[in-house]
Amino acid sequence: MPGPVGGTNSAMLVGGRPAPLGPRHGAAPAVPSLVEDGGVTSFGQLNTGKFAVINRIERFLPAAVFFAEWEALERGQNPKVYRSFTSREIWAPRMLMALYILAAAGSGLLAFGAWHI
Repeated sequence: MPGPVGGTNSAMLVGGRPAPLGPRHGAAPAVPSLVEDGGVTSFGQLNTGKFAVINRIERFLPAAVFFAEWEALERGQNPKVYRSFTSREIWAPRMLMALYILAAAGSGLLAFGAWHI
């Protein structure tokens, strides 16, 4: 039986229509988004900790370059001067997760015949 490129595959058809995502897919597509969301948050926390250590060390050095940079950026309080990349980067995995949830819901509706295309 030819595969999806060369023709039809009976495992891909339900009643002559393409099979929707079913239980075999579950929440698996959302897992990378969850991992990325956690990774972005974790890296943001790690950077906060690293700069706390750097700022402590700079107290004993002749120049406090990183502290001066943070002061020049108004400590991140003014978004016109500095916007955290972490605060923007976190939206990519969250948007993908929302798309996965919508796709899974639509797929479930198609699978149970509650929605017709």
